[in-house]
Amino acid sequence: MSTDNIPHKIARAGERFLPVAKTPPESPTLSATEDAATSLPISPPATVLVDSSPRRLPHLIRRLYHRIQQCYEGKLLDNTWESVRISPQWYQVLQDELEKDTQLGAWVADKLRYDYDSAEGEFVLRMPSPLHDIFAIRLQEVIVRELGHFTTQEEIRPLIERIKMATTSDIRFSDSSTEGKKSPDGSFRFSGTKYPPLVIEVANSQKRRDLPRLAESYIERTKGRTKTVITIDLEY
Repeated sequence: MSTDNIPHKIARAGERFLPVAKTPPESPTLSATEDAATSLPISPPATVLVDSSPRRLPHLIRRLYHRIQQCYEGKLLDNTWESVRISPQWYQVLQDELEKDTQLGAWVADKLRYDYDSAEGEFVLRMPSPLHDIFAIRLQEVIVRELGHFTTQEEIRPLIERIKMATTSDIRFSDSSTEGKKSPDGSFRFSGTKYPPLVIEVANSQKRRDLPRLAESYIERTKGRTKTVITIDLEY
């Protein structure tokens, strides 16, 4: 089955669903330039691991902790895309601190949309707007409908029936908690496989500049098992 024309069909179909809207006011961002990750030691000191107070963490990690806390409490505006650089060791410290609050830790594990790339040392906090999520869902519905047209072909029907819409399910690159993960805006998987062959990313104004690199990272980190990344630059 050729997928060459699918992105074009979807882009055209998507235009029918949603009006263009103005970008909402941006909330204050967590700026990596204010507290560069290079100022953090490569590995956290052992005392941090036993310190129970986020106040004792380095400023950048502490601010990231509080941004996540704001997301949990509903105080952070939608349409957020914030990127900072932290090492895998500091990422593990952040995870440990979040898990000390049972409710917050459970919410982060189940609900928070974020990416972490251990190779790049990059943490991305995602808080998409409802418009953004609705568009991504409609886009996936268009793909499902298009795929349904191929079920009449006996030779490829078994293959089509194995394709499942995985929406925003996390993509984890290793069994290690520090290896990293991504939370795509949409994805499709074959039953029984770890990585989706097709991923969808919808950009807002902050995310737009990162789209090419984001698409490449899916393909590289899955060692080519993700073969197609549809990126949509949605003006809103």
